[in-house]
Amino acid sequence: MTMGSKDNRLLILVLVMIGVCLLVSAANRGFFWDEAHHANPALFIYNVIKDQPTDIVNYSVSYHSHYKFFAVLASYPPMNALCVSGIYSLLGPSILTTRIFAIIESLIMLFFVFKLAKLYSRGNRYMPILCVILTALHPVVFLFSSSNALDIGLTLFLVASMYFFTMFLKTEQKRYLYYTAISIGLGVITKIPMVLVFVPLLLTMIWERKIYLFREQGKNFIKALLIFIVFISPLIIQLGVLHSAGISDVFLGHWNRPSGTNIPESLLITNPEIVQNSLGVIFSQWFLVPFFVLGLILLLRKRMVIDKLFLLSMAFFFWFYTSNIIANMPDPRFLLPIVPLVVITAFYALVNIGEWIGGRWLKTVVVGVIILLAAAQSYSYLGANPFYDIPNLDKAASFIIENTEEPTTVLTTWGQPQMFEFARLDTERKIYVMYMPEKQENIARAINGDFSYYQSAELWEEFGVEHPNPDYVILHEKALRNKNSYDYGINYLENNKEFKLLNIIEGNEPYNRIFIYKIIH
Repeated sequence: MTMGSKDNRLLILVLVMIGVCLLVSAANRGFFWDEAHHANPALFIYNVIKDQPTDIVNYSVSYHSHYKFFAVLASYPPMNALCVSGIYSLLGPSILTTRIFAIIESLIMLFFVFKLAKLYSRGNRYMPILCVILTALHPVVFLFSSSNALDIGLTLFLVASMYFFTMFLKTEQKRYLYYTAISIGLGVITKIPMVLVFVPLLLTMIWERKIYLFREQGKNFIKALLIFIVFISPLIIQLGVLHSAGISDVFLGHWNRPSGTNIPESLLITNPEIVQNSLGVIFSQWFLVPFFVLGLILLLRKRMVIDKLFLLSMAFFFWFYTSNIIANMPDPRFLLPIVPLVVITAFYALVNIGEWIGGRWLKTVVVGVIILLAAAQSYSYLGANPFYDIPNLDKAASFIIENTEEPTTVLTTWGQPQMFEFARLDTERKIYVMYMPEKQENIARAINGDFSYYQSAELWEEFGVEHPNPDYVILHEKALRNKNSYDYGINYLENNKEFKLLNIIEGNEPYNRIFIYKIIH
């Protein structure tokens, strides 16, 4: 297929339409906690570029004492922060501009879904496009394609490395080996679990009896390794800088947390409920399940290079995410990298069924119904997740900034998203932000400037930075309705003489207000 062909023009049209839908989605939702968690280090890098401090160490310590960014910068590789900060430099920081990089990654990921699906298309020109559409409409994929999380990037580089490595094994051309190294390197500096892709790639080489390539193309593999090292050099530099600053243990500590790559004592899946929930995420497009099962049977029978890589990748990543990440921190986005493989496998079966039954009108009706079901399900899923409709955090930050002359500390629920708005709008750096205690018993300590209740307080205390006395409290109604986190309600401060209600900022839905209190010392 040459550039400018009908297939390419159709792909471009589909990607443009998906991109527009993602932009609309990105512009109409507030930040959720993890998005801001990743946006804050990007905002720090942007502010460093903008302010051009002469003493970067003191600037960093001061910035961190305001907005607690060290743990975030130290917990993840640098790819997302660097790229989002670059977009900030072009378009300015905001919730929408934060999400543009994820949208770009998503569209590139869908391009590689197209390329990977073409290897299965059996001459069917519409199958790759349909795989793109169904992948984009998967509820979890669609939501996180316009969210500043790392999982779309991980999915992109997993799919890209699978495509390039398949092409390398089929053609034995060294350029595809180099492209694979680049893809894996970019994936690793996006999210550390990308290193796990080496396992199915190596197993595929063994299964395909291509181990001799290590001998015949030894120099090319060494070059590929050097290319990989070059592309992960930002991560190596990051770790070196953090180590010299004395905070590298934060990164290593994150590696052992459930949301990183936690290797449990037992590597067996022992909880059937975990498996059931994981399957529910992957197969949320339930109407593809019978086709996926048939597709697996066909893959097992055919066992071409791409078949083996698909089977090993799906099996390995499902085992890993279910045994490790999902078992400890059940978030649907951690299974997102498996979704494109499931969709392509299902459509592989559909193509074969189409050849068996014939009848163009029947195939058109079946595919049309599948797309309509996918679109309806994605729309329903987004509507059922009001968690992502967080109220006007920028208005809360602006209110306090405009009504404060001297440096002060603000206690806030919904810490990372609210910190992002302060870091973005507080150009004079007069506001220090600290997490509001989750336990009612610690509130008295917090308003007196004792923040030892916060588990990571030592990160800023070690640098000898003192916070001004707190003068304001920001309570987010939705956060306080989550009884798993806070043991007091939104009205707790109302009848307390130490607090005066200054402002209520209405949200876009019920129980989504922001209450701003003044602390009466």
